[in-house]
Amino acid sequence: MLIAKVNGTAVEQIGDYRDLFQGVAFPHTGPTAEWLAANSCMPIGAKLPYDPTTQVLAQVAPYILDGVVYTCEAQLMDTEQTAEYQKNMVNVNRDKAQELLKQTDWSEIPSVTNPANSHYLVNGAAFVDYRNALRAVAVAPTYNAVFPTAPVEQWNTTVSA
Repeated sequence: MLIAKVNGTAVEQIGDYRDLFQGVAFPHTGPTAEWLAANSCMPIGAKLPYDPTTQVLAQVAPYILDGVVYTCEAQLMDTEQTAEYQKNMVNVNRDKAQELLKQTDWSEIPSVTNPANSHYLVNGAAFVDYRNALRAVAVAPTYNAVFPTAPVEQWNTTVSA
């Protein structure tokens, strides 16, 4: 567990608590919040909220925010980072569309939607529409693709006489 030794609002040292306080016996969970406060220490923030579609986390000098020390901050992506993010998302969205198509390939088998069968997919047309929307994404993916909601299978299990 990383902690920071602080002096007022200044971060003096960051390190593993076992290295910073070698002679101290800590519980297996590490120092408690009370111990940290009593010894002018603060935890290192592991997660900083940010929007990965428009921001990146950048290393910065340690700073204190709400009783936690952070070593990074959210910054707006520059033009190059935005272009790279969008390029990656185009690939991610194409792959996702292709995978969702594979997951519903079964719905294209003629016997699945054949009403002459005693057990058939009643809402086959909904699957056709769904798959057409997925194909549109797979063929011409965008970084901000909107995926259709998969239909819920509706099966006819009535045996006709």
